[in-house]
Amino acid sequence: MKRIFFLGISVVSVLILLAVFGVRRVSPDEQAVKVKRNGAVARADAGWHFVGPGAELVKYPAGGWRARVPAKGTTPVTFSNGDTAGVAFDFTLDIPVGSAEALYRGFSRDFTPAF
Repeated sequence: MKRIFFLGISVVSVLILLAVFGVRRVSPDEQAVKVKRNGAVARADAGWHFVGPGAELVKYPAGGWRARVPAKGTTPVTFSNGDTAGVAFDFTLDIPVGSAEALYRGFSRDFTPAF
């Protein structure tokens, strides 16, 4: 009887740990895709999602996304007449909600570094 009780407690503990460590959140200003080990991609809306072993949640921004290149300071640019100037590029992208699958196909996990 003690073995069955211990086995039951062990199974319940493992299930609770899997649930706690496998749950990920997608905030309202993000969108995501769940990528499985076999390459299957499924959209994950805002909220809590169970991401089990062999799967990964890849997040992208939704709505306005601002980027500055370089992040700090300027980078030198040489013009055709030989003059140089320090420049920085600051832009805002409007990323439509529901485009996470297309972003994954285009950028995979490297959305931010691509800019």
